[in-house]
Amino acid sequence: MIVHYKESHPDVSHYSIAKYFKEMGISESTTYSILARYEECGSIDRASGSGRPAELMGPKNRQRLVHEAISTDFPSETRFALKYGISQPYVSKILSEEGVHSFKKTKSPCTSDVQQKTQKVRIDRLYRLILDKNVASVAVVMDDESYFEMNATQLPGNDHYFSYCKDTATTSQKLAPKAKFPPKIMMWIAISDRGISHPYFVPSTGALTSHLYQTKCVTQRLKPFLDTYHVDGEYLFWPDLASCHYAKNTVKLLEELEINFVSKEMNPPCCPQLRPIEDFWGILKQLVYEKGWQAENLDQLKRRIKYCLTKVDLSVVHEMMLHVKSHIRKARASGVSSMVH
Repeated sequence: MIVHYKESHPDVSHYSIAKYFKEMGISESTTYSILARYEECGSIDRASGSGRPAELMGPKNRQRLVHEAISTDFPSETRFALKYGISQPYVSKILSEEGVHSFKKTKSPCTSDVQQKTQKVRIDRLYRLILDKNVASVAVVMDDESYFEMNATQLPGNDHYFSYCKDTATTSQKLAPKAKFPPKIMMWIAISDRGISHPYFVPSTGALTSHLYQTKCVTQRLKPFLDTYHVDGEYLFWPDLASCHYAKNTVKLLEELEINFVSKEMNPPCCPQLRPIEDFWGILKQLVYEKGWQAENLDQLKRRIKYCLTKVDLSVVHEMMLHVKSHIRKARASGVSSMVH
């Protein structure tokens, strides 16, 4: 229509033609583009191969991309884009349309073949031990130690900052200073589905030795905790494999105090997935460092931890500990890796 009008009115300027068709609802840029193409090529038809190259991702390539994405341990949308000659947003769009989503990897300890075999044997022994103790009535008691630093920089998710660009960010935003030996506190605690023991703060001069563990943890805190919350004796104490937990004098003390505990031969190595006390530390630390709280000294940090212990939701701890036995059953049937969600 525009070309026909041009041919019928050869003396009319492009400006007049554009103004005429604008009144008919056709934009000026469209009219100018058609007229320019007509004068240059003598036709408004596009030349073969002109225009934006098509992004060819037919059904076969789409399925190939999806298969590669879900079967690769370390997939990269950028690498897929380079391989298939498309853009990274287009890769993301294809995966989303095919119902493929991105999930964060769960960190787990590195285990050798020997450790994996040991895990399997000891999980089976632990499972049988719990069955012998009557699964319906026996409560599992766990203890563990963890470090607390003066601020929350060591927690996951606190290693980023917001800015329009790196050049406008301040130095304090960009850097996360880390002392070679930062002041910190090691804390011991025991938990079960019935409650939480009194904590023990290990002196900052050293680690938890077998002597400190026996006197400060087992005798002064664990035994009273068991006598208070598990007076019926229907419990099983499950420590981790720290050297101080299974020192000769520690084992002897546990036997003298008549504490029912998991022997070293039945304790599977490198299985944090089976020990919900690892999640308990995450809950407590979130409370301690809430809203970016920082300690000015170690005494203040101790007071803060003790205060936050009173704020822990015991129903959450109860729920975590109730699932220990079902986790052991699942790990025995399908392996420790089946515990990853």
